[in-house]
Amino acid sequence: MTRAASLLGPALGYLVGIFVLGSVRFSAAPGDVNDKTAHFLVFGLLVLPMARALRYFGDRPIAARLGRGALLSSLAGALLEAWQALLPHRSAEVLDWVADTAGAFGVALVAAVAVRLAAPSHEGSRAGR
Repeated sequence: MTRAASLLGPALGYLVGIFVLGSVRFSAAPGDVNDKTAHFLVFGLLVLPMARALRYFGDRPIAARLGRGALLSSLAGALLEAWQALLPHRSAEVLDWVADTAGAFGVALVAAVAVRLAAPSHEGSRAGR
């Protein structure tokens, strides 16, 4: 598998899935999940493949990629709402985009904290010098 496909493929596949499912007629979110909760989770989880995809464009620190991934996820949510406004059987809601954005930045923050906590501390190695 090429580097581009391995880094960009998961994010592109996830985005296509979101737009396909966001284009069809649904009566409710799967599993009786609240609509806003579904938006929060779907766009929150989009941050992870987006952050991975951003490695293709440069090896920035993970926290920067997570932040940019959150911005891209929020943008994807806004674009989905704009797309749904054009569909006769769907509606666009600003609060859906708010939930998308909250999920994106919430997951990015949790992931950045987890990465920070998992990183080895360099304090101990300097103390013995």
